[in-house]
Amino acid sequence: MLYVDPGFVWDNYNAKNESSALQKGFKKHKSSTVIVCPNLKETTEKICSCLEHFVDLITNNPVYVEILKDTSSLIDQFQEKE
Repeated sequence: MLYVDPGFVWDNYNAKNESSALQKGFKKHKSSTVIVCPNLKETTEKICSCLEHFVDLITNNPVYVEILKDTSSLIDQFQEKE
């Protein structure tokens, strides 16, 4: 059996790996590959927790607020440099 889980994806799907070796591995397991889907509820909760932490960090930390206030507006992005 070939189990395709998050660890397998992490180990095998990056720009440095050679895809032909991975393809051969799948051909050997044509009828015995199991796709393990992550727990959607747990994954969603982790993403939301990270987003809450990020928003809290950039809105309640005066250093980040000052840095982002100077550089993060759309107007600043489209103004020509003098």
